[in-house]
Amino acid sequence: MWFFSGRIAKLETMNRILTDSGRRRAERVQELERTLAHQTERIEERERTVAQQTERIEELEHRLLAMQKRETALEEHNRELTNAATQRAARINEIEERQRRQIEAVTAQHTARIRQLEEHNTELIEAATQRAARVDELERVVGKLKRGFRHNSESATKAEGG
Repeated sequence: MWFFSGRIAKLETMNRILTDSGRRRAERVQELERTLAHQTERIEERERTVAQQTERIEELEHRLLAMQKRETALEEHNRELTNAATQRAARINEIEERQRRQIEAVTAQHTARIRQLEEHNTELIEAATQRAARVDELERVVGKLKRGFRHNSESATKAEGG
């Protein structure tokens, strides 16, 4: 039996080595399974995050597209307003120019009329001055005639009475 006892001891040693190795491998398998489970959770969390970010990106792309359409519409509206403002400004310039010419024409007419009235006024003043001078002259003549008539009347009264 001594023959088997060495062999048994060797087998027991090998069995212990294999058992320790199996236990260590089992522990390592469990550790790797925990790591795998943890990594799986992290991957699933990242997949959820990616899905949320994908949804957010799609939402932002949709909003961006809507904003681009709004921008295009506003740019078109701005062009229309600019064209309308340009046309109105040109129309206002035309009207202002026409009014300026009309004002100049009316001013020229009024200036000519004022000159005519001033000339007529000057003529009236000259005529009034001549008439006043003639009235003064006639009043002097009448005064002389009255004095001469009084003097003649007094002389005639003296001659009759005296």
